[in-house]
Amino acid sequence: MYTVQTQTLSFSSISDNAVVRQVLSGDNEAFAELLKKYKNYIYTVIVRNSVYGSEADELFQEIFIKIFTKLTLFNESYSFKNWIFTIALNHTRNYRRTQFIRNVLPVRSILLQPDTPCMDSNRDVIQEKELNHALAGLPRDYFTVIMFFYYENKSYDEIAYIMKKPTGTIKTYLFRAKKILKKKLKHLERSFV
Repeated sequence: MYTVQTQTLSFSSISDNAVVRQVLSGDNEAFAELLKKYKNYIYTVIVRNSVYGSEADELFQEIFIKIFTKLTLFNESYSFKNWIFTIALNHTRNYRRTQFIRNVLPVRSILLQPDTPCMDSNRDVIQEKELNHALAGLPRDYFTVIMFFYYENKSYDEIAYIMKKPTGTIKTYLFRAKKILKKKLKHLERSFV
């Protein structure tokens, strides 16, 4: 009597592109293998961007869902590892930026003149959300300068060094960022420092 031995294909022995093609053809096991193969790699990206614990776990799941949903956009002429790195890094940075914006409560008192009489708490919360939304809408460099200058109390020269830009450029970014915020928040009837 002959016994037929089936040989299971090891996903580690085939290329990522071949595994991606298997996933796109409906093989869920192939995606589980990709997840297993790149789990530590993605966690490293997350942790190096200062996200830890349960937040890191949630972010990891979000990133792999994003990878799965965007898999049809993957171009096989590029490295799969670099592609998922870019997704992981961008998603993690966006997450950190969003979390940071949610926690910028001190910025309001720094950016807006404190001499205006205190508003009722509901209106104050609404204004806080508007300020956070306005900050989130700034170009990245403007947002960074605002955060360094007001939130972290860094000097123009320190910011210039960190951002690798001339001091004059930092001053221009700050001026333009404040101008944008002032225009967006004009209806709050408070003036900027």
